[in-house]
Amino acid sequence: ELEKVTRERDATVFSTRRERDDLETKFHEATDRAANLEESHHRLRDELREWRDELAAKDDLLRRLRAEVAQAEERAADADRSRSRSSRDADRRVDEAENVCAARLA
Repeated sequence: ELEKVTRERDATVFSTRRERDDLETKFHEATDRAANLEESHHRLRDELREWRDELAAKDDLLRRLRAEVAQAEERAADADRSRSRSSRDADRRVDEAENVCAARLA
C-alpha cells in the first residue's frame, strides 16, 4: 500500500514539475514574443515617422514646383503679349511706310 501511494505521489510530483516546466517555458516564450512585438512596434513607428518626413518633403517640393510652373506660365504669357504688341507695332510701321510710299508715288 505504501509503495502504491509513493508511486502515485512520485507520479503526481513528476507531472506537476512537468506542468510547471511547461508553464515556465510558455511564460518565457510569451515574454520573448512580447519583447519582439514591442521592438517591431518601435521599428514600425520609426518607419512611419520617416515616411511622414519623406511625404512632407515631397509635398514641399511639389508646392515649389507648382509655384515655379505658375511663374513660368506668367512669364510666357507676358512674352506672348509683348510679341503681340511688337508685331502690331511692326505692322503699323509697315502700313505707315506703305502709305508714305504711296503718297510719294501719287
